[in-house]
Amino acid sequence: MQRSYIISLSFNYGIAWSQVTYILDDKETTNINNFSFKIDKDFIRAKNVRTIWNEIFRNSWRTFVQTDKVPVLEIWKGRESESPFHNEYDIKDNRSSLGKIFMERTEFLNSDEHFEIRMADIFGTIIHRYQNKGQNKEIYEQIMKHISGKKNNYSHLILNDRI
Repeated sequence: MQRSYIISLSFNYGIAWSQVTYILDDKETTNINNFSFKIDKDFIRAKNVRTIWNEIFRNSWRTFVQTDKVPVLEIWKGRESESPFHNEYDIKDNRSSLGKIFMERTEFLNSDEHFEIRMADIFGTIIHRYQNKGQNKEIYEQIMKHISGKKNNYSHLILNDRI
């Protein structure tokens, strides 16, 4: 699976989840309005990192929406103009410039200051130790039940600007 597809698929799930939380939280738009990417600064080595990531996001999303649609919950099918995500990001006919997210809301943060990044680090470490050293099997299996879907598959993603 290509890494650009994985990024876009994750983004698509985020779009869907932000709409679900809008409904569950009595039309609270915080998750929709504050959609962002948070990337651990420790793994960034390139000097022009913002340009690289913005291009990865932009190109992967452009390719992705050619075959996959921006998710719309069933209650908004045929009435996408009522979807808060579609309105916030001006999505029309499955096309949009999500530059607001890609250009303005991509953050490179220190993991010791942001729990979301620390959680991703912890899960990544457990998965790595199981795959490479055979350690932590029980906790690995518990994690994989929740993140790998019905087919029990996932991809290990490494992004390096020296490709």
